[in-house]
Parts: sequence; structure tokens; C-alpha cells
Amino acid sequence: MLYGLYQSAQGAATNQRELEVTANNMANAGTTGFKRELALAGHYRPHADNRLSFGQGGAPPSLTDLPGTNPFDLGSALARMTGGNGLAATAIDLAQGPLNETGGDLDVALAGPGFFQIQSDDGPVLTRDGRFTRGPDGTLVTAEGGRPVLGEGGGALNVPANAARIGIAPDGTLSASFDDGTNYPLGKLSLVEPTDPRSLTKQGDGLLTAAETRPVDPRETNVRQGFVEGSGVDSVRETMSMIAASRGFETNVNLVKLQDDTLGRLLAAARP
Repeated sequence: MLYGLYQSAQGAATNQRELEVTANNMANAGTTGFKRELALAGHYRPHADNRLSFGQGGAPPSLTDLPGTNPFDLGSALARMTGGNGLAATAIDLAQGPLNETGGDLDVALAGPGFFQIQSDDGPVLTRDGRFTRGPDGTLVTAEGGRPVLGEGGGALNVPANAARIGIAPDGTLSASFDDGTNYPLGKLSLVEPTDPRSLTKQGDGLLTAAETRPVDPRETNVRQGFVEGSGVDSVRETMSMIAASRGFETNVNLVKLQDDTLGRLLAAARP
């Protein structure tokens, strides 16, 4: 057995997943409010028989601490070898995207952390896409999918058809102005953030869910009326990541072929 063959195959699989994540990011470079994903590689821990503590606050190991150090015990050494890199997880990059001015009364963007809450068939979900519009029944809905936008308290928000203008304050409070000079409050957008950002899960169409949420800190997040947030994808950076992952994949595949050929020659030489 060539141990390196398995590690090279493992590396190629990791590079392939990195390419898939990067390709999805690049495909959404123009998607409003999109948050890029990161492919996080991790190193597999040594076998449990390896009693190394060096690097975790312990003293440097001696040769007797290393498994398989006996040169005549090669089988034991191979059996105890582990390690290699693999895809540990994917994470969502929550960095602020660019704010693009539209001038629309119902276009809003968040400057700072947090998400809008909207209603889906499976319950409340999160989004950074603030392209809202008025539905046929007056409900404030998303431009994509027509999902109701939720206000504080979990109820839907309604926009009067005869309003001359809709105002949205930095804290998310909506108000309607009429031609007679009157002004009426309509409610307040529900602005939340995940208690644990690692619990965020993408659902497609720019929607996310989180295990638990809490209201955003108004000192850190402002609502900007007449703007929408652009994609958080930097095409140049993603292109560089794709090139690096492609080269890594090619290298690992070539190493698999090389070691497979080496094993074939070894078996051929061992035949009587």
C-alpha cells in the first residue's frame, strides 16, 4: 500500500469541493445581498495511538513517543499513519457588501450586521436583499418571490395604495405621507442577527436560516432607504482562488497517477 496515494486522493477531493464553492460564488457576483461562502480545509488529527502532545502545551516528544519508529516495524508505522487535509466545513462571509443607490422608496439596505426577516412557507427566514415592493393586497413583499416582509412582533407590514411617499428611518421605522400633508406610522422592520453566526444555513434564493436570532444593535446597524446591497463577491479574488484550487487539484491527481504507476511497477517486479 502506498499511503501517499490516499492522501493525494483526499487532497484532490478537497480541491474539487473548493472549486465548487468558488464557482457558486462567482455565479452570484451580481446577486443582490449575496454572501460568499468559504471552503475551510482542516488537517486530520493523528491516530489515537500517537501520544504526541507537542504543540498543545506539552513538551517536545522523544523518538520513543512516535509510533512505528522501529525501522523493522513498517507495518505498524503504516497502520498508525493518519493526517492529510480535508474539507472541514463551509462558512458564510458576512462582510458588508457595497451599497448601490436606486432611489426607490421601498429599496432598503443594511449598513452593518443583521438581516431582514421575511415569511416563507416554512416560517421566518433571513435575507440581505432589500428590494421590496407593494403586493396586490397592500402587503410589503420581496421583489423576488413575493414573500411578506415581517415587522417587529412577527406580523406583516402593509403599505397604503394612496400614499404619496413611504419613508423609512435608519432604525427601520416605516411611515406613509399623503397629499393632504398627513403622515402615519406603518410599523417597523424586523431586523435580527444570528446568536451564533456559525448556525447560518443557506436555503437558496438569497435566503438563510439560523438556529437562534436576536434584535440587531441599533448603534451598529442602520437602514439606508433608496439603496440595495450588492453582492459580497470580489470576482478577482474568486478567480485567484479558483486558479489556486485548480492547480492543487491537478497536482494531486498527477501524484495519484505517479503513485499508482509506482505501485504497479513494484508489483510487477515482485512477481516470480
